[in-house]
Amino acid sequence: DWTKTFTGESITGGVTVYNGAVYVGTNVGSPLNNGRLHTIDLSSHNERANSPAIIQYGVDYTTPVIDANFSLGARCYVSDFSCYVTAAQCSDGMKKWEWERDGSSFFSSPTVYGGYIFVGSHVNGMYRIIDAGSNYQEPNPYMYTGAGSVINSTATAWQGKLYFCTDSGNVCRIDTTNFTTADWASIPNSQFAAPITSSPLISTPTGLLFSSTVNGYIF
Repeated sequence: DWTKTFTGESITGGVTVYNGAVYVGTNVGSPLNNGRLHTIDLSSHNERANSPAIIQYGVDYTTPVIDANFSLGARCYVSDFSCYVTAAQCSDGMKKWEWERDGSSFFSSPTVYGGYIFVGSHVNGMYRIIDAGSNYQEPNPYMYTGAGSVINSTATAWQGKLYFCTDSGNVCRIDTTNFTTADWASIPNSQFAAPITSSPLISTPTGLLFSSTVNGYIF
């Protein structure tokens, strides 16, 4: 057993373990200060060579996600509470790029699927970006605005579709390729209509979707 202490930093999100390392985002100081994306080697218990990656704002309540199949080697992505998504190389923790969207706040974690990175925001939009190696790309369209509500829910992707929940109590499904019009957006049951901040989970191969509301219902 071992522990790792990050002096002066707080952790409110989750950790991710991949290929002999643990990844975690932190908040340094007050909420308006920056953050760190730490890549800790599980053998030595030390930071990898170029870790931590400096993040513009603190990481609050989100969890790093790994794209193990990225063409230039596995990448780690994390969203911060203000308006950035940061990418780092898994092998050494080196920061590769950061993407900014002014006015957004990200309390949902990124989702990687089909060559895209998806993240929901507080400006009622679901974004998608592409990792272009040393930088990012914004495909056309890069933002879906039809949710009509804050998205705190981390999206789930399955069979070419992206599923996410909103603070207005909707569950939405949108095609990950055309990214323009939702296939559907519905309130699961009016008797427990309430904000949905949890992430949807799809049971395969049945295709059943599960999530929960802030007032205590699982559907």
